[in-house]
Amino acid sequence: SAKRSIDSRLQKHWANPQGDFLCDIYSGGQLSRRELYAAIAELQIAGVETTANSLLWALYNLSRNPHVQQKLFQEIQRVLAAQKSPSAESLRSMPYLKACLKESMSIMISMACCGAAIRVHGTCHRSPPRRRVPRGLGVVCDLLPCPALLQTVLMINSHALGCSEDYFRGWPEFRPERWLHRGSIHPFSHVPFGVGRRMCVGRRVAELQLHLALCWV
Repeated sequence: SAKRSIDSRLQKHWANPQGDFLCDIYSGGQLSRRELYAAIAELQIAGVETTANSLLWALYNLSRNPHVQQKLFQEIQRVLAAQKSPSAESLRSMPYLKACLKESMSIMISMACCGAAIRVHGTCHRSPPRRRVPRGLGVVCDLLPCPALLQTVLMINSHALGCSEDYFRGWPEFRPERWLHRGSIHPFSHVPFGVGRRMCVGRRVAELQLHLALCWV
């Protein structure tokens, strides 16, 4: 289990301290043992099926678009020498690979919605509200200072964002090139891993796995 693996890893780290990101965080008091268990368990449980589905849809979209597949293959061949395995370093020179994954995940996302509960105790007056949301029968209240919204679950419909002509012109067409132009896409129109402090803890691991898997395939 994740708990046994973590306990074993911590014991080895204490016996022979080496560079280990999670162990260093725990030893420095930034995470409790319980928080460390929860983070790793969530990473294992939530990161398997979602990553597999994302890879499946990426392969499906590439198979449906041979010209994109060929362009991606040429980029991988150009960056990787013969018999050379892909690495995190080599991925830095593969912008089209990353664009293909973003394009696939914007159209066919593994989790269509993500959300979080507002758990603010009291009223926040430190900053003026910038968003307003409807509540009940046409009643509108400010997002942060409104006590009626406490404990409310807000959902982000990522699938609807990816299928919006307002953000992605011609979204039914699989066109990774749209991601290659910096500033051409609204930063909050593509949030498959959530956003802010509560975003997916395994985002970087999942992206690395998906990029490497596409290289291998």
